[in-house]
Order: sequence, then C-alpha cells, then structure tokens
Amino acid sequence: MKIIFLTNTQLKLLVRVVTFQLMPRQTQLKCYWDWSTAGKLKDGEPYEEGDSVGNHTYLSIKGSFIWERNVVPDYIWFNGTASHYIEGDGIADTTKPLVLK
Repeated sequence: MKIIFLTNTQLKLLVRVVTFQLMPRQTQLKCYWDWSTAGKLKDGEPYEEGDSVGNHTYLSIKGSFIWERNVVPDYIWFNGTASHYIEGDGIADTTKPLVLK
C-alpha cells in the first residue's frame, strides 16, 4: 500500500472533481433558467406549466426552465486570476465567442 500526501489545493481540486462526477444520472436536472420570461399572466393570474414527468417548464414568478437527464458536467478550472471587460475595450478575436466572467 502506498500513502500519498496531497497539498491543500490538490485536495480541494480532488473533492470538486469527485463531487461533479456524482451528479444524478437518472433524475432530471434543471439546466437552463430564463428568468426574463417571468411575469406572464393568464386571465390576470400567475400560472405554471409542466412536462410529462412533472417538472415545471414555466412558473410565472420564476420564468422558463429546461430539464435534462444524464448530464455530463463541463470541467472548467479557475487559475486564481481574473480579467475584466470594460465597455469600450477592444475585442481581440471576433471570430470566437466572447467569454464574460
């Protein structure tokens, strides 16, 4: 048996990776929430819509939702630095999507 010692940073990374891999596969996850659609009324009253499984696809007080099953997480790492876009800054490569953080 080999004992491995991890730094605090390595341990935090390991915990995050394991946690992401434990995402439910059989149940559905809310993967999209469009709150800009909230506030619609039917006959002057708030309403809700659902899918065949019973998940809310629209709630007047929250907006629209999209649910998915067997979701594979995107692994995106933060290296501890941040950059910011300020209105008026030039965009270096306009052929790729601009990622705002």
